[in-house]
Formats: sequence, C-alpha cells, structure tokens
Amino acid sequence: MNIMQALEAVVRLAKNQLRQNAGSMEQTEVISCAALLPAWEPAIYHAGDVVQQGGQPWKCVQAHDSTRNPDWQPGAAASLWSPYHSKSPAWALDWVQPTGAQDAYQQGEYMVWTDGSLYRCKQDNTVWSPEELPTAWENQEAEK
Repeated sequence: MNIMQALEAVVRLAKNQLRQNAGSMEQTEVISCAALLPAWEPAIYHAGDVVQQGGQPWKCVQAHDSTRNPDWQPGAAASLWSPYHSKSPAWALDWVQPTGAQDAYQQGEYMVWTDGSLYRCKQDNTVWSPEELPTAWENQEAEK
C-alpha cells in the first residue's frame, strides 16, 4: 500500500465514522469536520442524519423523502433541517436566520454576520439578528 492509498483509507474511515456519529456529536466538532460530511442530495433522510450544503452542516430534524421533492433542501425546508452553530469563534459559520426554537442561537454560540463581523450570542433562544436585537449579540470585532 502506498501513501496515497493509506490516506484514502484514512479519509474513508473518518467519513464513515462521522456519518455514524455526527448526530450525537457536539456542534462545533461536527462543524470542524464538515468537509467530510456527505453533500445534501435528494434522498430518504432519517431524524439525526447530518449533511452539508455550501460548507454548512445541517441535521435532519424530521424524517422525510426528498427524492421527489428537491426543494426540501437544507436552508429551504426549515421544518426538516436545522443548521449547526459553533461555540468556537474559530469555527463560526455565516448567519442563518432561525425559524424557531429548534434552530435558535444559544448563549455562547458564534456566527459571522452579513458584513463579515464575528458575533457571539449573549442569551439563549435568540432568533433575532444583531440589527433586530442588538442586546442579544456581542460584536467580537469591536473588542480587537
């Protein structure tokens, strides 16, 4: 076995383990491994399945069959998918507008706002943006 074959085997193993365990892993850990997650495609999904779309990991929150419903993709079907949020500024992802309690930002989670600024959430169950509810967010760029 040459070095390339060995690396390919390690990547395959990591992908398989991530697919099996992502649903129960801490959010930031899943985000840090997002490149190894399968890309979303129309398929049959079970609650707890994790995919990535556009570099953003998403967890299936309701079992569904999207094979005939290609519009049921993460980011478009809020009742089916929930985005991950990071508790580490190093792994902060772009702001995703929450639709309810299932995908609200929690205290200590980070996101990158539309202007590129890094924000930390200051309270649980935040569904409003820094523009709509500035008291719920702390601009980390201002502290530098």
